[in-house]
Amino acid sequence: MKRVYCLYRVSTKKQVDKNENDIPAQRTACHDFAERQDDWCILKEFSEKGISGYKVSAENRDAIQDLKEAALNNDFDVLLVFMFDRIGRIDDETPFVVEWFAKHGIEVWSSQEGQQRFDTHVDKLTNYLRFWQASGESEKTSIRIKNSMEQMEISGLYTGGAVKYGYHLIESGLVNKKGQPIKKYEIDEAEAEVLHMIDDMTVHKGYGSWRLADYLNKHGYKTHTGGKFTSMKIIRILRDPYYCGRLENGETSEALQKLKIRNDDTYDQILYILRQRNRKNEEKRHIAMSTKGNAMLSGNIFCAHCGGRLTTIRYRDSYIRTDGSVYAVDQIKYSCYHKSRKLCECDGQTTYQADRVDEVVSQIIRKIFSCMQGAPEEEKLQMLFKRQMAGNRATQKKLTLELEKNKGQLLKLQLEIGKTLTGDSIYSPEDLTQAIVNSFLMTLRDTLVVVPFSFFSALILSKEFHGRTVARAIFFLPVIVSTGVLATMDSNSVISMMMDRNTASAANSMQTAFSASGLITTLFSDSLPMEMVDFITTATSGIYDIIIKSGLQIIIFIGGLNTISPSLFESSNIEGATAWVNFWKITFPMCGPYILLNVVYTIIDSFTNLSNPLISQIRSDLMGLKNFGVASAAAWVYFVAIFAVLGIVFAVMQRRVFYHE
Repeated sequence: MKRVYCLYRVSTKKQVDKNENDIPAQRTACHDFAERQDDWCILKEFSEKGISGYKVSAENRDAIQDLKEAALNNDFDVLLVFMFDRIGRIDDETPFVVEWFAKHGIEVWSSQEGQQRFDTHVDKLTNYLRFWQASGESEKTSIRIKNSMEQMEISGLYTGGAVKYGYHLIESGLVNKKGQPIKKYEIDEAEAEVLHMIDDMTVHKGYGSWRLADYLNKHGYKTHTGGKFTSMKIIRILRDPYYCGRLENGETSEALQKLKIRNDDTYDQILYILRQRNRKNEEKRHIAMSTKGNAMLSGNIFCAHCGGRLTTIRYRDSYIRTDGSVYAVDQIKYSCYHKSRKLCECDGQTTYQADRVDEVVSQIIRKIFSCMQGAPEEEKLQMLFKRQMAGNRATQKKLTLELEKNKGQLLKLQLEIGKTLTGDSIYSPEDLTQAIVNSFLMTLRDTLVVVPFSFFSALILSKEFHGRTVARAIFFLPVIVSTGVLATMDSNSVISMMMDRNTASAANSMQTAFSASGLITTLFSDSLPMEMVDFITTATSGIYDIIIKSGLQIIIFIGGLNTISPSLFESSNIEGATAWVNFWKITFPMCGPYILLNVVYTIIDSFTNLSNPLISQIRSDLMGLKNFGVASAAAWVYFVAIFAVLGIVFAVMQRRVFYHE
């Protein structure tokens, strides 16, 4: 008697609810198929509801993992499904999941397609093709459904879900493939008036979403479901472009324009107000978070001690009369938001009498207005004109000075470029040639060493092994240190002081203590010959320099290696290929674009490195001698040379790079 486990799966809620290849139908088909076999007995059934076989990996599906564990424990002999795509639709994963069960002695059957075998290469190929086809069909179906839904929306048809407020549904006269009627939107005049009121209160009266929801609920307005309005419901209504006759992607049509309730200008104003009220725009905000309150400055006043916003609260003070009776007085106060909630150390008051604060502000405003009214109109215009003219003259003078300065620098640059090309510059042809040759040799050395080192380091670091994280940290630490801490130290002239051999003895001591060469000399000078010490120092410096220059390239190669599909190696291994063959036939060709990218990056990095002879000379002329024209001319010549080299390298390597589509 063969022990049978069954697996049922539906990917969408629609399949669960609408009896479309749903689980009961799959269960019936599998039971009928098992009964037709002589020695089959169904022991256990697994169901997956709402799990996409195309989007969810087998590693993240509990049913698949439970079946694998049961297979390892030899709990069943046959895995039965309605169709093989119930196991999954991922083309580079599902075939190997099915093959895994077969390798562990489990027969994989479909009630519609029979048994999946792996006895020959033809069986394996058929298995791979079946799931690749299933994956393609799933993707095509998704695209067709998406396009169909977008076309229905652009036509003003109802596509399901909650009906938008402001509209109701009517018959469109169309039917779907199942013969069911399709409905379309129509403007609900009563609800459209409410939408206009919401827009007006938002734009012109300063109402926020919470205050709007409270107002609508108090005045008896209801949603489609008869429920109350919420702050989030109001925000969704305000942000929805459908009321302007267009979809989220901006697409519109004649049908959508007929459903237009809100004009574009109002919508733009609403979006601006919502962005301003966003807490992420606190520093750029020009609109109060809330205008609710009876105080004059509600939402627009801040604490002078901590900068926190003052909120409006209603406070009741109780007083006792001489006769012993108690009476209460309602007062409006400003409360410091930060201090009341202990968000910071504020040394100001917690509350302020609103009427007193408003009165002080009113007096200041009246004083300003009285001064403005007392001044003659002509005098105010003359003062304004004088201020504007003074500002314009200052701006013009500044721009004139900058223009003259730029003209002088341009003239020097033009003259120096001509001198450089004719050999009359301070750069002699021999010096310039030697500097360029040294730069090219340095770049060639870096490219031939750094790129292969980065590639093979990435091959090692991309493998799964214990301590991989520590190994990656060891490789990347020199890069982080060199670009962060040491760069900061250099900017503060600390390293310059330590490495300057002409400084005082204290600086020499610091150099000995902190430099790699000084440390190696101190440790080995007494026990090894100086030639050996110099060799160790040079080798250490070279290795450290290679690791520093290889960090980004290693990251790029690791990313490229992770893009190679494991199915390529699986297929190659099936055909009997060795690791050496896989490297030269799969890994190396697939990494061609990343090799080209790293070669170009390494060339640019070496050419622009501060240790480059020509860059050092240009920097010396620019920062030391202040020969801006000379430095600019040399930089232009150097740029042309770099551009030519990159063009040659790109043209040569581009023909040998394989791009996988």
